[in-house]
Amino acid sequence: MSKARLNVEKLNNIVSVKDFGAVGNGVADDTAAIQAALDAMTNGGELFFPPGTYKITAGVSKTYADNVHVALRGYGAKIDATTSATFRTIQLGGSRGTGTGLTSTVAKYATSFLVNSASGLAKNKIVLITSTDLWNPISAQYKKGEFVLIEQIASTTITPSTPLYDGYTNATTTVHLCAMPQITVEGLEIACNGDVIALDIQYARNPTVRNCKVHGARYSGISVGYCLGGLVNGNFVYDVWNGVVTGTSYGIVIGTGQGVKVTNNTIYNARHAISGGGFEPTRELIYANNTCHNSTQENIVGAIDLHGNCEFCLITNNVCTSIVIGGINVSVANNIINNSEPDIPGVYVFQTINSDYFNIAGNSIICTGANSHGIWVAPRATNVNIQQLLISNNAVKTVTVGILCAPGNSTFTGASIIAAAVKDNLVRTSGAAQAIQIRDQGAATYAITNARLSENVFEETAYDQSG
Repeated sequence: MSKARLNVEKLNNIVSVKDFGAVGNGVADDTAAIQAALDAMTNGGELFFPPGTYKITAGVSKTYADNVHVALRGYGAKIDATTSATFRTIQLGGSRGTGTGLTSTVAKYATSFLVNSASGLAKNKIVLITSTDLWNPISAQYKKGEFVLIEQIASTTITPSTPLYDGYTNATTTVHLCAMPQITVEGLEIACNGDVIALDIQYARNPTVRNCKVHGARYSGISVGYCLGGLVNGNFVYDVWNGVVTGTSYGIVIGTGQGVKVTNNTIYNARHAISGGGFEPTRELIYANNTCHNSTQENIVGAIDLHGNCEFCLITNNVCTSIVIGGINVSVANNIINNSEPDIPGVYVFQTINSDYFNIAGNSIICTGANSHGIWVAPRATNVNIQQLLISNNAVKTVTVGILCAPGNSTFTGASIIAAAVKDNLVRTSGAAQAIQIRDQGAATYAITNARLSENVFEETAYDQSG
């Protein structure tokens, strides 16, 4: 039998920022009130922003304990940070502990490992493995590392919930016990006006950012890093471009972590509308059903972008201007890509490290800008190889080569593909441009051990070429 509850009891489950003195009239400075509300939620809960405009003149932030549930909700509420110069407008999350060492070296795909101290460790706790060893030698910031959800612990032996992605040397590795709260931000509008991050969530388990509108944050609109699981869904992010190519201007950026889904978002006016990659690898990302457009004032490839330490990722069913893949073991499927800018491929595999596979299938690609290939698989380091390359069922229209497999330039020697299948593609090119090319680039050879080109359809002026 249900029990009737008084309205006052229901309201006690939700805290309003107005309970801490926020006014929400767009004139009064509500910074201190919002900070006080976040500080009061030490044990978790829901913080409600009634409809209105909440002016803040500095950033607000709070670090929470492990597994604390915190939600910020505010449909009809706007955070006006346009006069704030603080780099992070709203920063929420947990923290990384000092850590302990490994007792001995651990092999890749190991199902258990030993630590020097098990203090604080328990089932369902999350640890972060970090290393000083490089994961991708192209960059000094790409280190080995991963999150582990502890399935079982016996003395100092940890059994992870899944096998380890990487192997680790005990002398160069640290295992950190992390405080990972559960963070939700929903329905807020965040307005900025500078090279800042509007919303930053770091160290969280399965965070959610949903149905927010973010604009004017020209470093990054929404940033989610060092998270295990997570959902960034249904957000509208725009006015991200800062006017210069500085390595910033990300609409949504996903940093180190595993299993984050970025779905159903709309992003305009960015350098990279959606980007993935951190200091340690970013794995098991899913980018699906997003609409992504870079600013027309920039010429950097990749409305959807994966940095050189992303792995086991899926990019599917997005509408965008271009996709660049710097990581490995990636599938790109069923995207609609339309780009008229010069020198920007529709799908660009910027390969800097060995990869087990790349699958590029079912995409509709139109690239009408000068010197823009439809799909370009380009080694960008020496002696890198792909074990398996599948390019199938793509519809490509371009003014240059439709599908190209060739080194990025003549210095990237020794690249190879063990097995390549290019099949069932429909390719339209202009003039004498070739439909499919697999070739060397000056002194840089591209060795193909096994290749099959079959059932592709071209215009009359185009032809198949392999070599």
